[in-house]
Amino acid sequence: CVTAEKKNTVLTTVATKSKSIAKNGKFYFNLKATNGQVIGSSQMYESEVSCDNGIKSVQKNAPDATIDDQTLA
Repeated sequence: CVTAEKKNTVLTTVATKSKSIAKNGKFYFNLKATNGQVIGSSQMYESEVSCDNGIKSVQKNAPDATIDDQTLA
């Protein structure tokens, strides 16, 4: 079951900007659970600024997003 606590955990983790650079030089970020497990990854961004904007978008839109918990499928 995905709870509001899990949703808030994602937002908190994204706020820490867990950005990385892929081998191809593009930027991306991961969404992590409180235990450190990656539960989602972003698309690849050409620039760090674009990646930062992606993080801001998740922070803004995630509280209202529909959750599709596929672990129960």
